[in-house]
Amino acid sequence: MITTVDISGQNVEWIVEDFDKNGSLVVLCDFGTITFTDTSASAGSSTVVLTNGDIVDIDITQDNEGLTATTIDSSTSMTVTYQ
Repeated sequence: MITTVDISGQNVEWIVEDFDKNGSLVVLCDFGTITFTDTSASAGSSTVVLTNGDIVDIDITQDNEGLTATTIDSSTSMTVTYQ
């Protein structure tokens, strides 16, 4: 899961992700639920919050079903749940 926001020409990301080892993705563990709180990013006079971002959930099952579900709870809080 990635939430990306543009700030002054740069990307800001809050990430829960799987990774690869020796060129193959490892199995994403069942992490339950993770909540990001009090999040924001600033560059110069620009500040962004979660509600300005795009959600990209992890979707790598053979049936094209999502492995994560993300909700924006407020401008500074989001929840990511393993499905």
